[in-house]
Amino acid sequence: MIPLIDLHRADCAADIGRACATSGFFAITNHGLDQSVLRRSWDDAHRFFDLPDSDKTAVAMPRPGYPYGWSPLTGETLARSLGTAAPPDRKESFAIGPVSAPTHDIVDPDESFAWSPNL
Repeated sequence: MIPLIDLHRADCAADIGRACATSGFFAITNHGLDQSVLRRSWDDAHRFFDLPDSDKTAVAMPRPGYPYGWSPLTGETLARSLGTAAPPDRKESFAIGPVSAPTHDIVDPDESFAWSPNL
């Protein structure tokens, strides 16, 4: 079961930490987002993923390991990050990231991927 976390609760940070440490997933309630914004976002995502792959390649991740852009079905294998052989993921995704430059010097290689240039 995916935990449902109420963002109005004072201890919601602890709830999020528990959810991430156990199932790795959670859903939120009382987030303050207008339902029309959520509906538009959902509809826009469906319109994008319903496009033919040939159209989506215009915004594809330009190289393996790049964090932003479209990744096709079977384009990634998350389990390989654990150093194990695994079949490709049966998902396609579109990842976005920060538009602004980092506010500090990036010295940790594990952090640097999050500040790749935007497409």
